[in-house]
Amino acid sequence: PSKEPITASTPYHLAILPDISAIIDCSEIFTETPKEPNIENSTWSDFKHHNSAKKCITVSPNSAIMFVSPVYGGRTSDKDITLDSGFLDMCKPYDMIQADKGFNIQEECAICSICL
Repeated sequence: PSKEPITASTPYHLAILPDISAIIDCSEIFTETPKEPNIENSTWSDFKHHNSAKKCITVSPNSAIMFVSPVYGGRTSDKDITLDSGFLDMCKPYDMIQADKGFNIQEECAICSICL
């Protein structure tokens, strides 16, 4: 969406950061252990010590959902999901996105002229 409707409906605590276009994070949910060994391996999360599935979700500063990635196995890193899902291709040059330190996508954002 364009910046005007987003800015007009952004909560006060985020309005102090008017240049943010999107907030990105990956969400992980537990799954049952798959019977197929290669699928079990791709869903194992060392971080959660459980089989899991992950999605990348991006919201605008006014909390509107902007992007939802396909589901990935829990072993997949947040950075790999972000790059593979095509989210950065949807961003415009000089968009500012907010992500936690686990994404580690500074170089990829710089190549696309995206502020992180």
